[in-house]
Amino acid sequence: MEPNRTFKVLIVEDLQPLWEIYRKQFDIFERQDQEKYETYFAASVDEGVRQWHEHPDLDVITVDYELSPMGNWGTDLVDRIRPEFKGPMLATSSNPECNEKLMAKGCQYRAKDKTCVAYNVRQILHKMPESS
Repeated sequence: MEPNRTFKVLIVEDLQPLWEIYRKQFDIFERQDQEKYETYFAASVDEGVRQWHEHPDLDVITVDYELSPMGNWGTDLVDRIRPEFKGPMLATSSNPECNEKLMAKGCQYRAKDKTCVAYNVRQILHKMPESS
């Protein structure tokens, strides 16, 4: 892994208190790995699509199943982004059945649980081949 590499991560999660937890976890990884994580957050499908269009060079996208407002589903986000986004997508629902629905739509990975999302992103990124 190339030192001082910058990874761009979009986290689509409507539980905003988790955003700070993820930021702190990525800060720890930055110090450990000498890498930078630029994190972008969205709480809804529309915000996630907007962030994707503003940052088309994202390395990974994480997707929760139930998003705000009610009836806003992560599967809709995957449907809208997956045709263009070729990078890894991580399903992050706390419900295994919901993660299966996200996987069926195009997520390749699933988080063990909400507290492991940043760690799972790091694992995925470290498996990716470096671009030249």
